[in-house]
Amino acid sequence: MSADKRPGIRWAGIVFGALFALGAVSGLVVALDEGILDVLQEWSRPVAFSVGPSTLPFLSVVAVGTVVLALAAVALVRRARRRAARD
Repeated sequence: MSADKRPGIRWAGIVFGALFALGAVSGLVVALDEGILDVLQEWSRPVAFSVGPSTLPFLSVVAVGTVVLALAAVALVRRARRRAARD
């Protein structure tokens, strides 16, 4: 199979899959380690009860920023691959 006929690598799937895997591993670590769970509960309880309607715009900006960051990472990987293929 020539270089032009090979199927391309779906970098977006790889990056987002890695992000989901990282989230899953983090969740497992928190769920399986009682020490970390206790620390997180002590820290998150005041945060969870202080979340109000005024916090939602901040959280939505953080969510959009996370998606933009992941898409930028995908774009950088694709650009590097194109440059490497050109050289």
